[in-house]
Amino acid sequence: FAIFDISEAGETISFVYDNLSGCDIPHDLASDSITGISAQLSWKCGTNQFVIEYYPTNDPADLRRIVVNDTNDSDLHTFKLENLETFTNYTWQVRSLCSATDSSVASRARTFHTQACYEPIIGGIFNTSGGYSGNTTPSLPFPVFAAYSYTQQIYRASEMDTARTITSFALNYSAEEALTQKNLCDVYMAHTQKDRFLSAHDSSYVPFDSLTLVYSGPLNCHKGWTTFNMQTPFEYNGVDNVVLAILDRSGASEHQSYTFYSATDSLNMAVSRFHRTDPVDPVVSTDYEDRNLLKRRPLVRFYGCFEHIYVISASVDWIDTLEHRGNQAQVIGSGLYLWDRTVNLTAIPLDENCNFVRWNDGVTNNPRQVVVAGDQHYTAFFKETVPVGIRATEAPACAIIGVSHNRMTVSGVDGKMVRVFDIMGRLIAQQKDNHTFFLPHPGIYLVQVDTLPAKKVSVMW
Repeated sequence: FAIFDISEAGETISFVYDNLSGCDIPHDLASDSITGISAQLSWKCGTNQFVIEYYPTNDPADLRRIVVNDTNDSDLHTFKLENLETFTNYTWQVRSLCSATDSSVASRARTFHTQACYEPIIGGIFNTSGGYSGNTTPSLPFPVFAAYSYTQQIYRASEMDTARTITSFALNYSAEEALTQKNLCDVYMAHTQKDRFLSAHDSSYVPFDSLTLVYSGPLNCHKGWTTFNMQTPFEYNGVDNVVLAILDRSGASEHQSYTFYSATDSLNMAVSRFHRTDPVDPVVSTDYEDRNLLKRRPLVRFYGCFEHIYVISASVDWIDTLEHRGNQAQVIGSGLYLWDRTVNLTAIPLDENCNFVRWNDGVTNNPRQVVVAGDQHYTAFFKETVPVGIRATEAPACAIIGVSHNRMTVSGVDGKMVRVFDIMGRLIAQQKDNHTFFLPHPGIYLVQVDTLPAKKVSVMW
């Protein structure tokens, strides 16, 4: 529940949230190890039972809930969310449960985006061959024992698939103790004609200005394969060799027993330079750095997409006026989508004196569905008008309206029919016994109890 302000008749309601329950509110929400169909969620809280609420960000009505019992003694809790849609943005939040009837308010909402496809391996090396000491090394993909380092390793075209968009990579960590101090690393990729490194000097490296930054963040790992999602996908051309370069700027070192699985080679396939106390310049080396030329490479997997990704964009325009009124309406549903996906576009008036009229192609359905067949743009036309049907005036004094994110609760009206309309007077939902409504999108709504005049409520998230 929440504390909120009740407006005077005909005014918009504003809300101030507070936790009326004694339950701790989960905090420090995070998501990682995201694939096309799953995501690892984590949060902190002093209790052990929770409800995870999640939904596709563009479809809040598709709200799903999972009850989680975590009996560990730590305040850190984790849960693997599965059976997700590929290439979809999700919003999620967590509530703690004190009893069967008592829960906290929702945590601050967070989002994550699933990959465009489910872990198709499109390149890299996955198995060891030859070598020493179980084929592990502390030196690659970066020297774990050094505070600062810069490495490059080459993967052959014969080890890659055909032309693909690479969206993530994985490293195979061999130690029992987790790697926790490598918090500031930059990962680069590039096509190259090189099939080996001839020396450990600057001239042998793939030039730094030809590299593409694909990931920036921690490279901490647990035993086994750890996947990292690229912020910038790499378009592999299907022909050249690939260089993977890692600049470790963390300023922290780990024990030399913390190693990665690697594969030996007959050629010098990796170069490395590092320093234990001073930052390493990826362009120009210095005399105080240690340099290595290595006939091995770390095991790595490159993940990517078989499908092409297209842009569905949308804008707002007005009929019978030249004045720009961009803040009075919006369209939700635009974004990046895969070929042949069905996309829901919804034109939303944010002011009670404007109505949706049509789309630029003449379609009047709202919301509307479009099938992705390439990059597409749609314009929603609105017109200033006075809404008809439901008139927003005062609500009965006994009706108390609360909003938490996309959930609206009407209390103090037991046994009465409650209806929720959009700003154009279209019925969204009606319920007599359970007066909790899940709203499809932000905007202005009208709440009516029985046949009394409706109350205007502005909802944003």
